[in-house]
Amino acid sequence: MITIVSGAVNCGKSSWMKHDFLLHGNSEGFICEKVFEINDHIGYDLLHPITKESIPFIRKPSHCPQNWVEIERIADLYSFSSQGFAFAERVVQTALKRPEIVRFYLDEIGFLELEDRGFASQLHDLLLARVDLVIAVRDFLLDKVVTK
Repeated sequence: MITIVSGAVNCGKSSWMKHDFLLHGNSEGFICEKVFEINDHIGYDLLHPITKESIPFIRKPSHCPQNWVEIERIADLYSFSSQGFAFAERVVQTALKRPEIVRFYLDEIGFLELEDRGFASQLHDLLLARVDLVIAVRDFLLDKVVTK
């Protein structure tokens, strides 16, 4: 089963997923959490809800730390770190080796995945594993994601 959590920017998709994760045993995944500097939204970190481990994942280009290794970019809006994608890959591959995992949360599928980049390979692996998926998708991309 695939559950798609869809809505506009800032409508609470990630917050809902984080809450729902805690209600289901035998789950794995990662959640994107907003990062602020004072009152300025500067990007997102990936959170592993079980261990509470968090890693910088997406930053506005003007807010990338010195040790940032960019692997993807969406225009001049967002820079994606290689460490964030490696973290996500590790979470997915660890989950796939654990037969008791029946539900996986992937936050989120967007522009990169529509171009077979970003989390596209992780999504493919999870679909083949036949675990229940809970995926966040922005409302304006929903039709494209479902079609792909």
